[in-house]
Amino acid sequence: MSNDDDKQFVLDQQHKRFTVLKFIWEKTRTLPKSHLLNFAILEDIADNLGIYDVELFEILQYLQSEGLIELIQCMGQKFPVSQITHQGKIEIEAAITKPHQGTEHFAESVIMIFYGQVGAVQTGENTATVSQKNK
Repeated sequence: MSNDDDKQFVLDQQHKRFTVLKFIWEKTRTLPKSHLLNFAILEDIADNLGIYDVELFEILQYLQSEGLIELIQCMGQKFPVSQITHQGKIEIEAAITKPHQGTEHFAESVIMIFYGQVGAVQTGENTATVSQKNK
């Protein structure tokens, strides 16, 4: 693999992680942390984002290990539910308020997919098209 392939792999992984974190944040942001329904169900994440099984569990484990979410096993649930942590909220809020800057866990180019401006960016011989994708 070339350095460009490695870089693209890392950016793809960050994009998926950011997408999952953003989904959990959106799903739970309007409810107080103590509310009984303040969590995201794995089936909802999978169905809405198209990320399944091992890949989804790896993403959730990464986000948990970085302190961005908590995975909670509830009685009667086959799989754990996820809840964003204070640190996860800080990460998302930083991405929203400063989309042209990377955060501790996500590169600027990953964040700009969600919050950046629409247009073309040219650096030297390379041109990148940036499209707005808000959900």
